[in-house]
Amino acid sequence: MVADLDEMKVEVVESQSFARDPADAVKKLQKKDVRIVLGNFNETWARMVLCEALKQGMVGRKHQWLLMGTYRSAPNIIILFSPLCAPFR
Repeated sequence: MVADLDEMKVEVVESQSFARDPADAVKKLQKKDVRIVLGNFNETWARMVLCEALKQGMVGRKHQWLLMGTYRSAPNIIILFSPLCAPFR
């Protein structure tokens, strides 16, 4: 995907991956002032990453999260203030 974006002359400021806790990855994105994030993870990880993004202030008018994939319960992912986020705060 990064190669495709490069080919289209889209600047990729930061590329992050993680195996456990997404906190450091989200923090690095925030340090680089990344505003558009393309996420490629399953539904469980999407909740964890977006809850971490909420915790670190990377959700709102200045940020756009584009999630690739099919999610069984998309509204539960998007609604960050739901009880699903509670374990990750």
